[in-house]
Amino acid sequence: MQLFDRDFFTGFFILYGLYMAVRPVCFAQVCPLFSGIVVPDHELAMRLRSAQLRRKEAEGIPLRLGWAVALVAFLCAGLSWFTSVPQQLWYALLCVCIAGSFGIAYLSIRSATKKRSAILHQRSIGAPIWVFIVAVLSALSLFVYADNAKLAFAVSLVAASCIFTSFLAWRVATMPALLTGQDNVVEVFVDDRLRRVRAGAVVTFAVVPQFVYASFSGWQTSEIHGIAWVVTLISWVAVSLQILISRRRSPNRLEIATWRNASPEHLVTTTSSGGAQC
Repeated sequence: MQLFDRDFFTGFFILYGLYMAVRPVCFAQVCPLFSGIVVPDHELAMRLRSAQLRRKEAEGIPLRLGWAVALVAFLCAGLSWFTSVPQQLWYALLCVCIAGSFGIAYLSIRSATKKRSAILHQRSIGAPIWVFIVAVLSALSLFVYADNAKLAFAVSLVAASCIFTSFLAWRVATMPALLTGQDNVVEVFVDDRLRRVRAGAVVTFAVVPQFVYASFSGWQTSEIHGIAWVVTLISWVAVSLQILISRRRSPNRLEIATWRNASPEHLVTTTSSGGAQC
């Protein structure tokens, strides 16, 4: 049973393409990811802002990734409208493109190893482990829709892209710190927040596509399809709530005191090998 016709899919692809055209992928949004962060005075606010800009420059993530995804979405809109191929296949193509854009952004960060610094305190993982487990289980539940031979390939692509995105989110959540050495006490906070927000954003893209696909593909046609749809819905809601809860965190009193006690001219400097010197 096809719940949505090609008009709906075409409109969906166009709207998503426009959305991606006006904003870069979440990896590239260093400064906007700190909206809502409160610091007690102007000097510390400027240090935080400078740390964000240094981080953005050090990562070097190409902003054109968002445009690439937008172009694929527009292409899918045209293919959905002018071909008789099941629209789920074009949606699967878009999911693969999104997962690939996240992968390219991650590799861009990993390539910045020459300015990687050691941190003397234990880093926190960007999201609870259960979030990644739920994302993978949600992706696997999508295979119940593979009972339709015409959609089996599309199901496999969507599920594979979501599993890959779940793995990528875990790698983002546990990746080494990236510090420039100019103001490490502030950059530790920046790195921790980026890890949390980015891991959350990426893992969200690992749970939303299954729900969208299940909603597109007739979840009311059988009991097993309905159960799979419920699993994808619960996974999406649970992960989204977790991300919203942990998304905003301003520096605590101990961090503020550390920032004030470590002026930029007395900070750790990094070596090209990734070690740290005082």
